[in-house]
Amino acid sequence: MGHVFAMPFAVLADPWPESLRTLQAAGIRLLALTPRSEASALRSVAAGDRWAVLLGAEGPGLSDAALNAADEWVRIPMADSVDSLNVATAGAVAFAALAP
Repeated sequence: MGHVFAMPFAVLADPWPESLRTLQAAGIRLLALTPRSEASALRSVAAGDRWAVLLGAEGPGLSDAALNAADEWVRIPMADSVDSLNVATAGAVAFAALAP
């Protein structure tokens, strides 16, 4: 279980993805994890003190609305022979890379 109970999370009352604006209004930077080539490499991102990672469903990924609401798109660079990471692994890599 690791630190699962120590990981901050929020339940948002507004509908998705409008609720993302609530996070931004609270000073939280939204980082959308996507494999798109135009996204910044994860290791080059300075997340700051308050951030949230948006993770999409395996397969379709994040919706266009969620991507458009994000402050920045980030990707995990992978070798050409690697097709993808599952969402749990991608989230763990992102959290470890962005944590202070």
